[in-house]
Amino acid sequence: MLDVGHVAAELWDGAVHGLIRGKVSDWMGLPEDSAGRWLAFFAALHDLGKASPGFQGKRPELARGLKADGYDFPKTAKAVPHGAVTAYALRKLFMDQELCPGGFPRNTAQALASALGGHHGSFISSLEVQAVKSFRHRGNSHWEAARKRFFCQLAGAFRLEPKSFAIQEDPAFFVFLAGLVSVADWIGSSEDYFPYAGEATDIPDYEKRSRQRAKTALQELGWLGWEPVRQQTTFQELFGFPKPRPLQEVTSSLAVTQEPSFLLIEAPMGEGKTEAAMERADSWGDVQGQRGIYFALPSQASSNQMYGRVHEFLNRRYPDDARIQLRLLHGRASFVMEARRLVDDPAFSGENGGRESAVSWFSPKKRGLLAPFGVGTVDQAMMSALKSRHAFVRLFGLAGKTVIIDEVHAYDVYMSDILVRLLEWLRALGTSVVLLSATLPAEKRRKLSQAFSGTLPPEEVPYPRITWMENGHLHCRHVPAEMEKEIHVRQMRQDPEALAREFNQALENGGAAAVVVNTVDRAQEVFRALEDSGFFKPEELLLFHARFPLGLRKEIEDQALSLFGKGDRDPSRRTVLVATQVVEQSLDLDFDLMATDLAPVDLVLQRAGRLHRHSRVRPPGLEKPGLWLLLPDRESKEEAPDFGGSAKIYDPWVLLRSFLVLKDRSSLKIPGGLESLVEAVYGPENIPGTPQAPQTFLDEMAENREENKASDSTKAKMAEIPPPYSPVNPKFFNDFRGDLEDADDPRVHQAFLAKTRLGPPSVNVVCLHRSGDGLFLDASCKEPVDLEMPPTREMEEKLILREASLSHQGIFPILQNTPAPSAWKRNGTLRHHRVLVFENGAARAGDFEIFLDERLGLVIRKPQQRRCA
Repeated sequence: MLDVGHVAAELWDGAVHGLIRGKVSDWMGLPEDSAGRWLAFFAALHDLGKASPGFQGKRPELARGLKADGYDFPKTAKAVPHGAVTAYALRKLFMDQELCPGGFPRNTAQALASALGGHHGSFISSLEVQAVKSFRHRGNSHWEAARKRFFCQLAGAFRLEPKSFAIQEDPAFFVFLAGLVSVADWIGSSEDYFPYAGEATDIPDYEKRSRQRAKTALQELGWLGWEPVRQQTTFQELFGFPKPRPLQEVTSSLAVTQEPSFLLIEAPMGEGKTEAAMERADSWGDVQGQRGIYFALPSQASSNQMYGRVHEFLNRRYPDDARIQLRLLHGRASFVMEARRLVDDPAFSGENGGRESAVSWFSPKKRGLLAPFGVGTVDQAMMSALKSRHAFVRLFGLAGKTVIIDEVHAYDVYMSDILVRLLEWLRALGTSVVLLSATLPAEKRRKLSQAFSGTLPPEEVPYPRITWMENGHLHCRHVPAEMEKEIHVRQMRQDPEALAREFNQALENGGAAAVVVNTVDRAQEVFRALEDSGFFKPEELLLFHARFPLGLRKEIEDQALSLFGKGDRDPSRRTVLVATQVVEQSLDLDFDLMATDLAPVDLVLQRAGRLHRHSRVRPPGLEKPGLWLLLPDRESKEEAPDFGGSAKIYDPWVLLRSFLVLKDRSSLKIPGGLESLVEAVYGPENIPGTPQAPQTFLDEMAENREENKASDSTKAKMAEIPPPYSPVNPKFFNDFRGDLEDADDPRVHQAFLAKTRLGPPSVNVVCLHRSGDGLFLDASCKEPVDLEMPPTREMEEKLILREASLSHQGIFPILQNTPAPSAWKRNGTLRHHRVLVFENGAARAGDFEIFLDERLGLVIRKPQQRRCA
């Protein structure tokens, strides 16, 4: 308990900066130094419940001595966790007017007790405390006396002055406290820094050693020594640009106040939103003392790319400072880091004094957000707002930072509702926020702005625009785009063979083209049509979707960035990328020509933003950006089209309205015409000129759509933690509890998963190959795999590179009921993975055959559909 208390004290003194430090002191009504001592005392009390028969009985040889001294050991005592005993004991001790002069009020005492007892990831519920009231669980009077004695000793150890303050019953305080205590417990429990002291220990002497060990641990783990640079710098110095763009000039001139800041940037692709956001984060760190940045993106691929950009930014801002650690945070981040290191990518190589360490204290998924600087998926941040274990640790990790969330237009009703709850908590915890979007319907803009600010946005101004909070009020300003871009639009049927012919003609002088489609099956179909056409060489074609094993997918992702990214390229070389939605968000790709399946209008515009993104020489005939819109078939112009598989991905109502808005359009003007298109689709008005049959269809779907939105919103409310303006009472702590299960486990029903996104359930598989009686990593059958043995770290990495996620609803239930290898059960990465075994290039799951092809990925066929890959 002393160790954890001293770690908490050192965290307060050296790692809690800026706005959140002031907020906590205000909540406690104490000066910062006194607040720190009380927080350390609270943290030390977390394990008071170990003075109980259930816990001490775990060591029979010690229990015998305690029994001789009068301590009882009822047989059923082991059933109650020690955290529940902590909560039970502290409720009474905090109200004891002899121990705490005046005592804490009952409600405050109960809240403190629940927060401190919940240090293993979930607040202690009132039912758990009720269970401890049984004599056989809490022990006899000897146990009560011991807990009271330890309480008093700890109060003396942390030099507490007589209590003369009242803690505000603000939910954010108790969430911060629970997060602080859990983190301090993790560090204070490390035997690397706090070795066993022996049974005969001089407590005053140990206190001195414990304080020093706490400081050493935090220094070596990267918690201490870093503070935001309190020195203003120019935009040019931060990013090496000759001069900032108009948008960046405006955002960098905004006033910085001593309150959590909010900025929403709505601007087309290529206007410099990313750099504008990072500059704001840097200024807020300078003035407000914000203690780092988390950059949240919609996908793993976009996170991987943004990592390099943020790394470069930190190099400029903190040159030669080895204390700055940038973490990549998503489900497969450690394996991406290792793969990049192997090819000497400087952003991942650990240069500059070992700035990015592959294995550090911050690596486990529940600790990643605690690192000062991180880049990762938005899901990592959204888990903070779900009833998952250690949600308060994640919120503690984001407290007092700047959180940048990109592509906020891409989130559906369920994700948006969770994002709203996250924004509410971020402001409550002193966190500043930047939201980035290319296109945002007015309703969503108002909802997100109000979630953080608590006030209604001002009257609308034209797009592009920024919305920001200053002195508690929202302001809005139009920012003209640097340049207007006109994209020529051509409508075509969704005919892969015809597309191959048209691409061959359009690219006769070279060029980089993309086909963006809505499903993996269609991506494979289009890619095969291009291959089979005979018009293209193998090296001119690339397929990119989510159904490749991880290792192959990373290779393809890197190849796509190399061929279609910002760097120089030969305009006479022709290349075609066929991809799903993995390329529409945040990846810095640049195409001369694009064909896209019909999708919601905002996503079509997002895809079109990858056209002529950078200044470069274009091939003859492609000097102007061209978008080919691949429209679904319909029986007549008076009928609604059949959206096929796209209707399983996107709302059919939005698809049909997008179709009606785009079907006759010959050009798109960005940014000038962007907002009117988005509002035409998402707004309440009927689309002029809509034939009777589609309008009837829209009217029928509208009611179902509202029901679906309400259903998704209800699911979000059931999954998210209560808001930070909730009353602090037992219901708050019960509702906050982390009862939802790990979303990686396919055996758990969807209703009990901590999901950041709705969608069909999926299962992770590891693709292995059989030859004779053995299993091997690859089809070459050179490296064997023994499923009876727990994998080494090296083998774990190799297995994960063969991982793929399958959500096919014909296959999922079959693989769901297939047990994972028993030797993987204790492996945190692989324990929920299934093995998919390929023989002669094919695997079977029920009636389905699955083929693994290096160019196509995993191809799923029923027997009658079989085509050798």
